[in-house]
Amino acid sequence: MPPVRKSEPFPSLNESADLFKILFFRRKYKEITKNVKVGMDDEEKYNDKYTELANEFVHKHGGNIAENIVSTIFGLSHLTETKTGKYKEIGLFFEKILSEVDINSKSISSDVVFEFYKKLIEQSEVEPVIIGENYGFKGFYYSVKGRYTDDEIRLLILEEFDKERRLFEKLRAKFDESASEDLTYNRPRIPEKIRIEVWRRDGGKCARCGSREKLEYDHIVPISRGGSNTARNIELLCERCNRSKSNNVV
Repeated sequence: MPPVRKSEPFPSLNESADLFKILFFRRKYKEITKNVKVGMDDEEKYNDKYTELANEFVHKHGGNIAENIVSTIFGLSHLTETKTGKYKEIGLFFEKILSEVDINSKSISSDVVFEFYKKLIEQSEVEPVIIGENYGFKGFYYSVKGRYTDDEIRLLILEEFDKERRLFEKLRAKFDESASEDLTYNRPRIPEKIRIEVWRRDGGKCARCGSREKLEYDHIVPISRGGSNTARNIELLCERCNRSKSNNVV
């Protein structure tokens, strides 16, 4: 079995921010009830607030999280999704952060935790970072099995990310008759080192619309107009965005 496996995509930042509010509210209530007996009225208010947060979440983001909140949170257990689904790493990240701070401090809030998480996600666009129990890179989680140093893990994830680039280049050259000149190598081939750099920089998606379908390496300044085979002059575009361009410098 390969040591690295690409798994769930990151939830959106809006989704993550709203989930932090739910988790933070639960954790605050749990802290309060550690040493203080809560009356029926307070517990009912707590449950009503949870239901409100859950309904807001589902209304905005969809999914079946409401059922899990109703069935698990009231029993003071974790959200089901923070155990097994796409929210797992967020849940683990949240618990780790709160284990290192005083949740009762006025300076700690769900917004503060979210801003820290947001910076981590931004960093993951540049290099693999630990989020929860796994690693995040370019919008996806990666699990790593085995004993490796931090640098070895970084290299393994970069290699796994690059495998996808090589696979799609090979498939487009084999099956797509309209494949771009660069992927079918009808013109001077873009060096692999440059293709790797561009693919990583653009995150394996169209630099304009974010699509991952039918990607092509496109010269910003066309070769016919003196453009070079450098990363600065090349971007990943989907077929649609590339075809919408003329042969003009944009």
